[in-house]
Amino acid sequence: MAAVAAGLALLLFLSVPGESGDWTDTLEQWAPPYPDPACLRLLEEVANSSAALSRCLVRFARPVRLCRHCRAEFLELSRLLGNISAAPQNTSESSCAANLLRSDRLQLILSLTEFFNRTWKDAKCEQCYQKDGGEILNSTGAFLDLYDAVIVCFENNLQGQIIVPSQPGNYSQVCRNCSNSYRSLNVLYGQLETESTLCIDLEDAMNITRRLWSTTFFCTVPCKDTVPVIAVSSFVLFLPVIFYLSSFLHSEQKKRKLIQPKRVASSPSLVNIQNKCS
Repeated sequence: MAAVAAGLALLLFLSVPGESGDWTDTLEQWAPPYPDPACLRLLEEVANSSAALSRCLVRFARPVRLCRHCRAEFLELSRLLGNISAAPQNTSESSCAANLLRSDRLQLILSLTEFFNRTWKDAKCEQCYQKDGGEILNSTGAFLDLYDAVIVCFENNLQGQIIVPSQPGNYSQVCRNCSNSYRSLNVLYGQLETESTLCIDLEDAMNITRRLWSTTFFCTVPCKDTVPVIAVSSFVLFLPVIFYLSSFLHSEQKKRKLIQPKRVASSPSLVNIQNKCS
């Protein structure tokens, strides 16, 4: 009853012009401010930039090419959001930032920003670019060129065959003519992995190449160091035999040392018997 009475009293207070003045002005003092035209234009720019980045990420999701093709859109959105967040206090820009970023429970723009930043970070896209934010690394370009050469080699040596999944075909020419290029690509990928200069574009390209090589063409890369590998494997294989053989010989030697022939002890009675017989 008390809450109902308080609500009725507030309605009566607001409905009496002599007591409250313009009641709409009173309500607007408690409502969050609406964005001004400049803030709305900034919001429109963020919306367009977010849409462009989202479209680019989806467009180059398979095969993964987002680090190469979506960096401009990501940097542009980061610039806009950075300008909003870095606005000085007690200015129209700071009021716009508070209104756009933190005026409601959803904080939708902040959520979108976190999603884009997390996606870009998980893709490790910056590892394929120079530290100053410039062009792609020379090693990245070399890997992509070699990857393109391997794919072209695959296509040129298929001899017009149509690849049918789960059905083996005669791809001996692909395995024979593209072996060197494929091996070089594997070696370069290992170097980039050691140097931590891999991004999702290169990882996906290598995975595609390896699947084609092993599961589609059923090719293998012969190992050049087979002789040392076989020698070491044979030595390890015969280690138990050598161990048990040495243990057996050692135990037999100990038995020969422990079992000595017994000699007949000489006694006076035995000497007397011998003298009588003589």
